[in-house]
Amino acid sequence: SIVVVAFVVVDDDDGVHSKEERNSLAAANNRFLMRGGFFANQIMKNIVATSDESGITFSRTIVVAENIDFHLGIKGDYCTSHDEYGENDCHFGWGDSVDATLDLETSVDYDQGDEIHGNFKVDKYIPFKFTCKMCGEDCVLHIPVIDKDQSFPMPDCPIPAHSVSKVIEGVLPKSSPTKGVKTRISGTLSLINANGHTTEQVKISAEMK
Repeated sequence: SIVVVAFVVVDDDDGVHSKEERNSLAAANNRFLMRGGFFANQIMKNIVATSDESGITFSRTIVVAENIDFHLGIKGDYCTSHDEYGENDCHFGWGDSVDATLDLETSVDYDQGDEIHGNFKVDKYIPFKFTCKMCGEDCVLHIPVIDKDQSFPMPDCPIPAHSVSKVIEGVLPKSSPTKGVKTRISGTLSLINANGHTTEQVKISAEMK
């Protein structure tokens, strides 16, 4: 089924409606809000972009980093800040070229008791949580909104301590897949060992418009 939600915003004097019509519209809007429309209204406020820039914007904050060290390098003037982990607070417009390098080094071995935990929200209200083994079995994510599962193969166990450098190159699509509607995801990605201790955690925020 398809649900169509309409929002009525009434100014004190919009120059079009009479006072009686404005009062009637305001009453209808109030009834809508009282019937649960407030929640939907807040979602719509979040979806409407706070920035006029279209594209992909992302940032991260390292909370815990005990056993993994990484550095993200991005060529070009796409990022506005930099720290010991590399570029941060970045924005790519549609059609931009991406030329990045990710250097990663781990100081411990990982086995099947180690897990990756994701705790995110889409557009502030839709929960997106998952738990995957670091190795030994596929990671299956249930994607909210589209209500589909996505499976990713994980490496065999154990994963020995190692270092790797990966080049990320490509060109973003010329236009937004969301047709200019802003979508946001934010939350934490954590690595929890077999003893239940969080050894790594990063906060991530990303927007697409």
